[in-house]
Amino acid sequence: MDTIKDLVAKIEKFDRSETAEAFNPCFNTEDQLVNAINEKLESDSTYSGGERSGDKDTEIDEQSIYYDENPSIDDDEITVERTIQGTSSFDEEIDIRDHEENTTDTITGKEHNYEATITERCNFDLQELDKEEIQNLMVDISEKDLESFGTDLNSTKAASKPEIVKIELTEI
Repeated sequence: MDTIKDLVAKIEKFDRSETAEAFNPCFNTEDQLVNAINEKLESDSTYSGGERSGDKDTEIDEQSIYYDENPSIDDDEITVERTIQGTSSFDEEIDIRDHEENTTDTITGKEHNYEATITERCNFDLQELDKEEIQNLMVDISEKDLESFGTDLNSTKAASKPEIVKIELTEI
């Protein structure tokens, strides 16, 4: 019967590409990352005098995903971090109030372009796995079905919700 130690030993042997394939299903979706970038832009882009950010065009570069060489393993807890790049652009919208006619016109102001770097983290407490879950994960690894491994691991009580550790925005 396979144990948590056996599972950890297998995971420790993952290379970077296996880590990416195995743990990618555990992280935020592209839409969730786009929303996180847009929320960060909104919180960082507080304008005075009726200015605000317009519609945002935000994209995630799926080719930029970077994982550390190996997951961090501390006893029976696994921590995996990934970094991903994105871009966002928007035009300022400026409200111009006409007091005589009691109307407001909106004009387009300066265009802003940003590069975003997002760091995410997932934690897995392997003590939460039962014997059947351990066995299923070991089978996924032995069959080289790492995407199923990640999906199966993420569906257990061992998985925590992915956490966005930081979002760095650089105006370009």
